[in-house]
Amino acid sequence: MRYSTLVIAIAALVVGHLAFAETPLKHDFARLQRLSEALYNFNYPERGTNSITVWLQGGGKGVSAGTDKDALDLTNAIKLWDNAAIDGLDLANVAVLQADGRSIRFVDMQEFAKSGKPSGITVKRGDLVALLKNND
Repeated sequence: MRYSTLVIAIAALVVGHLAFAETPLKHDFARLQRLSEALYNFNYPERGTNSITVWLQGGGKGVSAGTDKDALDLTNAIKLWDNAAIDGLDLANVAVLQADGRSIRFVDMQEFAKSGKPSGITVKRGDLVALLKNND
């Protein structure tokens, strides 16, 4: 008798929890789709795996700059380009591709870019930082 009571109690708890559980969040892949479209014609530099690469979308395949440092703060990586080069780019959605493309992180760099302070995000040799055009 105790076993059936326990089973009924557990079933009631599970059904009760499911009844009040929030609906699952719908994932928004708009930024990933946008990045995918931007990188469609991307011509990865020959030494891309041996450097930190910062790529700017635009003008066909875009342009890239790299550094041979082992690690760099994301703010300093973006500073490989001068302000005129990054003017008109979407710093609210900077894409950082790490671990040979197995990890993609979107970072809002607007405040860091204005303040000039480090972001606290480290990019390493082989990483790609993608700066996309504004969606105007």
